[in-house]
Amino acid sequence: MAGDILISEIKEGDPIDGLFMVDNCSKRISKNNRAYLKFQLSDMSGSIEAVAWDEAMEKNPDTKKVSSGDYISLAGKSSVNRYTNKVEISISSLNIISDAEVDPALFLPSTDKDIDELKKELMELIGKVSDNDYRRLLKILFDDDEFLGQFTLAPAAKNYHHAYLGGLLEHSVSVATLAILLSSFYGNVDESLMITGAILHDVGKIKEFDYSKRIDYSTEGRLKGHIVIGNEIAEKAMDKLQEFPKEKRNALSHLILSHQGELEFGAAVRPKTKEAVILSIIDNVDAKINGFIEIAKKYSNDSEWTDYQSMFQDFLYIGPKKIEEEIEQLKLVDKDK
Repeated sequence: MAGDILISEIKEGDPIDGLFMVDNCSKRISKNNRAYLKFQLSDMSGSIEAVAWDEAMEKNPDTKKVSSGDYISLAGKSSVNRYTNKVEISISSLNIISDAEVDPALFLPSTDKDIDELKKELMELIGKVSDNDYRRLLKILFDDDEFLGQFTLAPAAKNYHHAYLGGLLEHSVSVATLAILLSSFYGNVDESLMITGAILHDVGKIKEFDYSKRIDYSTEGRLKGHIVIGNEIAEKAMDKLQEFPKEKRNALSHLILSHQGELEFGAAVRPKTKEAVILSIIDNVDAKINGFIEIAKKYSNDSEWTDYQSMFQDFLYIGPKKIEEEIEQLKLVDKDK
């Protein structure tokens, strides 16, 4: 069961008849003392705010039962909120839909890359690990179908970058590819360590997030974080291998523990080896570029600037898209000639 309209397609003045998931819902009182419900709704294409005023609440008993994580079918109309200047939905009717009637995958964003192709690239990267110990470690992990399934499906974040199903796989492949490029550029870099660290640096995210209905932090993820969880996963795998060298164990653990670069960004320690410095930089590069791309997708073709973006701590210049698209179309026409 899916909605009739995607959030990303909603424009001002559109009649709305669709199925959405409730991220959160709270009761509010307006300045003129009117009761209303404020919703944050989502689907696989994005999120949007919605309101149900007192009249709609009286006519629709389900409005009083709605809670976070519910699927709801609603009718209403979109308009621009005069305070936020963003499109929102004014709800006229609402019904809670049973979880059994809904495929949760339809409400979770996923990578637009080919998953099978990404898995193939991952295996090719693992094949480039020449060191026997690191290769054995990756083999014991990725030969496990359950682990590979989790690694393939997991997001890399709740927000900011690669925040969709398959995001962890996409991000890890990108970082490992960049790791090989930089390893060949700079001298005296352990390429096998770089590839292994790049593939496993965010492995803790397979447990940090719960993505059964929506992407959110698991209890373990909130209490420990993906860096600690990831190091535990790597350490347990290394424990299964006989005579895994202590020097290599420490080197890999250091990459996992330090890959976020600074303590204030979540790193357990700061990077202290050449490989760790490289990994922290390319991890940040891939995250920031993906974040920029995903943010830009949310704005219309005539938008030149985004709103303030906390990931970049500033506004972003993304336009003018229309001119860029017209140039690309002209290029295609010229090629046809």
